[in-house]
Amino acid sequence: MFVVAYIALIAPILGIGLSITATKNLFAEGKKALVWTANEAGSQKHFLCTRVDGLITDNVSQAMKIASEMEKRSDFDRMVDKVKTMF
Repeated sequence: MFVVAYIALIAPILGIGLSITATKNLFAEGKKALVWTANEAGSQKHFLCTRVDGLITDNVSQAMKIASEMEKRSDFDRMVDKVKTMF
């Protein structure tokens, strides 16, 4: 669990993301992916796109709004968001 949290925290600083592939690999190993202190809208959207198990934030209302908006996306927009999280 510590490794997942560390990756989630350090990745944005290094300019990399927790990709869908990395998340799937964690899930395949039976691990959970939790992210905390994702307070910026961009970070929240990124991690919500990777389907992490939990997003801990100081800005819950913003995260809930983003999650709600993401549910309304078109299939094309969902594909674009997935591609963005792969790199």
